Amino acid sequence: MDKKANILEQANAKLTEYLTLKRMRKTPERYEILRIVVQTKGLFTVDELTEIMSKDARFKVSRATVFNVLELLNEAQIIVKHTLTRAAQYECHLHGKPLICLICENCGKVEKMEKTEIENVLKSIRSRKLSIKKQILYLNGICRKCEASQRKQSKKTSKSKTLQIYNKENRTNIK
Repeated sequence: MDKKANILEQANAKLTEYLTLKRMRKTPERYEILRIVVQTKGLFTVDELTEIMSKDARFKVSRATVFNVLELLNEAQIIVKHTLTRAAQYECHLHGKPLICLICENCGKVEKMEKTEIENVLKSIRSRKLSIKKQILYLNGICRKCEASQRKQSKKTSKSKTLQIYNKENRTNIK
């Protein structure tokens, strides 16, 4: 059995268990949305998932249904909801490993980081005041691409200011 089929099987089992526990209906639409979520790599928004479903899914579902099922999958701890930008972003996250996300404050790009040392520290954190269910660490900064762009922009700006000063000085000397 390939890895994706195994992940989908685990996700289906977890969703079935959650729906049974909450005494909710096990609709084919919920399982279809789950299938698409498991197949989607990386982060996605409700709109992106709705677009994928309109092309790929076996069912036609509304944006509201997609949103509600994503909230359900988040509650069932099958996906993780990140509210880093204006639109919430989701990702499939079945295993209990801590998530470490690097976020560019300039362009909003989000990358996941795989560092076992940090994961071990996060796993060892215990709190007397809080029962920790999800361990997600967000690190904010500026990505290399945006940093290079900012440096380039500041060089242009400083050159432009130098030229303006030079021109003003020359005008005064000419008189």
